[in-house]
Amino acid sequence: MKRSIVLSILILMSLLLWAAQSITLIPAYSMADFDTEIQKLYAHQPHNLSERLNYFSAAFLGKKYEKGALGEGSEALFDQNPEYRTDAFDCMTYVNTVLALLNANNLTEFQQKMRKINYQNSEILYQNRYHFTSIDWNPNNQKQGFIQDITDTIRERNNEPVAKIMSVYINKKEWYRKKTLADIKLLFPLTPKEEQSRLTAFRDLSEESINQESHVLYIPLNVLFNKQGQPNLFIFDQIPSGSILEIVRKDWNIKSYLGTDLDVSHMGFAIKTRKGLVYREASSIENKVIDVFLINYLFQYVNSSEVAGINVQQVLF
Repeated sequence: MKRSIVLSILILMSLLLWAAQSITLIPAYSMADFDTEIQKLYAHQPHNLSERLNYFSAAFLGKKYEKGALGEGSEALFDQNPEYRTDAFDCMTYVNTVLALLNANNLTEFQQKMRKINYQNSEILYQNRYHFTSIDWNPNNQKQGFIQDITDTIRERNNEPVAKIMSVYINKKEWYRKKTLADIKLLFPLTPKEEQSRLTAFRDLSEESINQESHVLYIPLNVLFNKQGQPNLFIFDQIPSGSILEIVRKDWNIKSYLGTDLDVSHMGFAIKTRKGLVYREASSIENKVIDVFLINYLFQYVNSSEVAGINVQQVLF
């Protein structure tokens, strides 16, 4: 009797272990529904260009946060999440979606812009996606004319520049080698043999990737706030409404499980409202797209040993 109980427990543990090591199954979705929502946004967009960024970014307030919300579509090998959506976002997919909406005038143009903003040569493959903000997303979207780094233009009252440089080694090869079955997101299950074959192919993407030293400009927190924790309004007032603010990290202890160090952990929009300057972001804390006063948001990191400051990218359109 005891032996059978022990055997049952071992079988259950094995099943649980297998499930924990299985791929991530994602729920079905309708691209037609997302297309309808995009078309509605264009039907009611303001004619004033300066109002469009606020309009498009505000359209998703309250939508849920979902890490890794976008993928390469239903036929993809490694991530079958939709290429775009209107129901859920993480920080980068939210910014991507708003940028694409802003730089297009209809659904077809929006689809084209999403590919340009998110993929090398607009080719929808996982290995072409701009996974790393500082070495992929920023430089490529600067070259394409979507954004411009203006961090070094922000100055103190004496006209002295305040920007510093964060340097980090991005190990893309090891990042791919650290991939697990859970990182594979599909609409339908695979057999255990198929899972292992798919994981091997996923990790093999490391062979075609290139490691790179990253250098990103940032405004230090001790410039944004004085020793008493009071905000430097002269600096905050230079942040343009609609600009993208990226949170720059230092000594971020993630290499052991991610395979690489990172220097940018989050992004969102600085938006000037009647109540003040807010940070419009897809928040993993609040689990939705929210507005939070920018000063309040950054103040929480004043004594952080990991957050260094912010990078400022001006949106061009």
